[in-house]
Amino acid sequence: MTVDVAAAQRAPARDLVPANEILREITRGGVAGLIAGVLVAGVGGRLVMRLAALLVPESAGSFTENGNRIGDITLGGTFALILFIGLFVGVVGGTLWVTVRPWLPASVGLRALISVPIAIALGTKGLVDGANPDFGVLGGSTVVVASLVTLVALFGPILVMAEGWLDARLPHAREDDRRVIGGYTVVALVGLFLGLMAVVPPYLGPEDLRPSGVALLVVGVATLACWRSRVIGRPLPGWVSPVARLAIACAVIAGSAVAAAEVVEAIGRS
Repeated sequence: MTVDVAAAQRAPARDLVPANEILREITRGGVAGLIAGVLVAGVGGRLVMRLAALLVPESAGSFTENGNRIGDITLGGTFALILFIGLFVGVVGGTLWVTVRPWLPASVGLRALISVPIAIALGTKGLVDGANPDFGVLGGSTVVVASLVTLVALFGPILVMAEGWLDARLPHAREDDRRVIGGYTVVALVGLFLGLMAVVPPYLGPEDLRPSGVALLVVGVATLACWRSRVIGRPLPGWVSPVARLAIACAVIAGSAVAAAEVVEAIGRS
């Protein structure tokens, strides 16, 4: 399939179909999440493991809880980290991003800046689990824990940059662009299924993350309302946007408390 992306980008906004644009936005955010997940959790995670071996020499050669040897950088281990951890983080991050993205500033710089506390609040527990015995092996190294939190923080800006890169390249689907519409629909449906499987259990299951999960659920309902208003061509009720932004703030506050507790516990495992 050959698509004139430049021509598609130049086409008048009136030629765009709202439902198709929403599918494109979901695809863009989801794929950007996968890119960020592979780079941050996959490649970045492998580099942090190498850093841990250098900072805590006595840990070199020890096995982590998931079976990786600290300090070793092997093709098989790197591939497994990227495939399983990177893609999983990407699915979760992409799903959450698609949910909160409509309520963030249009400015790329502000959006990247705001994505940092969101990523730290909602993602730190995924990489820094204070109860994980690996932090005991590493002697509760503050630098290692800080490196992991930094990785989580970088996820947001990298996702924003990846989304901008994709936005300039993904074609806008016109009403008769069945292949493009079909592709976006498949990606959206697969992302919805994987996202629900990966996001709902950790955020609505454990008690510590449940407040953030409930707040994100409110954001999700607001986002669905926003999409509906665009499809039917009616203005969104004025109260929806403030409620969505307040829910995002609540999710970040609740998640930050959980993240801080995990960091303190991890550092304390000396």
